[in-house]
Amino acid sequence: MHPSPPFVRPFVRPQGDVVPIADPQSPPITPPSIPAFNPDDADHYMQGQLSSYTLDSAAYTYYSAGLTQWLIDSTKIPMGLNSTDSYVLIAPGLPLAYPKSSVSLNVGFSALPDISFGNGGINVTAPISIAWEVNADNGSLANPFSILATTSLSGDLRIGTDSNGSMAIMGTVEYLSAQLSTLSSDIGTINTGLLQT
Repeated sequence: MHPSPPFVRPFVRPQGDVVPIADPQSPPITPPSIPAFNPDDADHYMQGQLSSYTLDSAAYTYYSAGLTQWLIDSTKIPMGLNSTDSYVLIAPGLPLAYPKSSVSLNVGFSALPDISFGNGGINVTAPISIAWEVNADNGSLANPFSILATTSLSGDLRIGTDSNGSMAIMGTVEYLSAQLSTLSSDIGTINTGLLQT
């Protein structure tokens, strides 16, 4: 049984940071400076700025509250990867130590993601830890091994009309990669290269 993380209701403040309602303190992230504009023209237009600060503060708020961890139950893992018997090549020691046991995954950020905007759109680098969980003989959960997926994502963001005709911020993922390495193992060698493909 996994304890539920504390529930946090975030909201976006006028300065663009995402903070919990219960404790609306700005995160320790430096916001960008707002470009200057002529106050004589202030009644003719509205100025808005989209920066990585809002996304960085949201990531900080959710990460600090423990809301960037997800348990993927064995019933939600594709058949063939939800049982220890399926890992003969990837983790040969797993089916030997825990034969015919169901597999669940505990996935989450191991550190804050790095988010930035550039001419090509948005770029995100996130260290994601994935821990395998299996049932031990005594009925408890065991964590035989875990890996680190250093994930890079790039894409574009745009403001436009969505499929319902409403104005929305939309995005497209143009590049996604994950470099895998072993974080810990109690069962011997983990062939992360087979998971990479």
